Amino acid sequence: MVGSRFGPLARGLWPALTQPTDFSGDFKRWWQLGRYYRLATELAFDKRRLARFPGERDTRERIVQLRGQTTELGKRLNIG
Repeated sequence: MVGSRFGPLARGLWPALTQPTDFSGDFKRWWQLGRYYRLATELAFDKRRLARFPGERDTRERIVQLRGQTTELGKRLNIG
């Protein structure tokens, strides 16, 4: 079930995915959206890695860092 496992991420991404695409030349927003999706992908990968290797301390710290970066950028982009 997508809602239980990926609920927060899906809720954060869904508004951005359902917005009409605007090619008005807002390069900065386009670049920041790309960065947001890269951070979200990296966060998902690290969470999966932590589930597989629960003893990795640096992965836990990286997840906290990525969550903060993703949340901050999402707020600036009006995504989450």
